[in-house]
Amino acid sequence: MGSPIQSDNPYAPPQEFSDQAVQATAEDRDFELTENGILCRSNVTLPQFCLVTGQSDDLRVLTLKVLAPSDGLRTLRYLATGLLLIPLAILLLIYLVVGRNSPQEAIPLYFLLGVWAFVAMLINLAVELNTPRVYLKVSLSAQKYRQWKWLQWAVLPAIGLTACSELIKELFGVMGLFVCWFLVLLILAFLRGRLSMRWLDGANLIATRKSEEHFEVTSFSVSFMTALREHVISSRNGPLAS
Repeated sequence: MGSPIQSDNPYAPPQEFSDQAVQATAEDRDFELTENGILCRSNVTLPQFCLVTGQSDDLRVLTLKVLAPSDGLRTLRYLATGLLLIPLAILLLIYLVVGRNSPQEAIPLYFLLGVWAFVAMLINLAVELNTPRVYLKVSLSAQKYRQWKWLQWAVLPAIGLTACSELIKELFGVMGLFVCWFLVLLILAFLRGRLSMRWLDGANLIATRKSEEHFEVTSFSVSFMTALREHVISSRNGPLAS
């Protein structure tokens, strides 16, 4: 009874495990494990394991926004993306056929294609604003965090292209400027997707709405899910068994 680890409450965890027990209890209220991921509300803090590697040391904390569109919103987003690609593809085709010196009669067509693309972007924006989202406070190892930040800045070449617009316009004309911008965006999107799959497998999460307040988040890495399951089991059983 004189031991500093003991307490008046026989069911209380040892003092050396008190902080761990409190933290685990708070985390358990934040989410529940499912067969493919976790069930949670729109804001949740996950235990500190790297989403990609599952490691628990040398971590960086960040907040991920995971969209959870319904089937209707997902279909509308695909439709809006397709509508946006069509006028850009037509511009590319016109440029390949007539070159930089397009006829004056084509100006109304360019205006129509511009309006078309603008409407498609508005639809995309409306879908984005109306899509439920889950905010997850997660961790990445220092290396994976650097790669994640690098991918966030992958749009810089497109910004640089815009800054050089006058030079490109002189070399390739107005049509050439639009075509170059379009091709650069496509290449960046492709490279970003490939690098994200290679570097950050397990950080590209998918959310599905299960009820008014709850979402299932999936596509975690195997390493992270293994560490998470072991953590939940040990945090629920370990302190009481000590």
